[in-house]
Amino acid sequence: MLLQAAPLPAEDLCTLQRWLAGTTALRPGEARHLLERALDRGQLLGEPALHCRAVKARIAGDANWAPMGFRLVLD
Repeated sequence: MLLQAAPLPAEDLCTLQRWLAGTTALRPGEARHLLERALDRGQLLGEPALHCRAVKARIAGDANWAPMGFRLVLD
């Protein structure tokens, strides 16, 4: 039996949605964590544009997020 990650809480999902929409900045590690959990649980499937952007971000990797227009908080 495979264990699945718990779905993102509503507040975290809203944070991820704002990051994908370009209205908030996140640390790369936090963004990666939220992105992976939401995609693994299918939580963005109801929003095709954000889901597509999330898949592209996952494929590109965090080293390419800034050039793609994602807002990042760098340490």
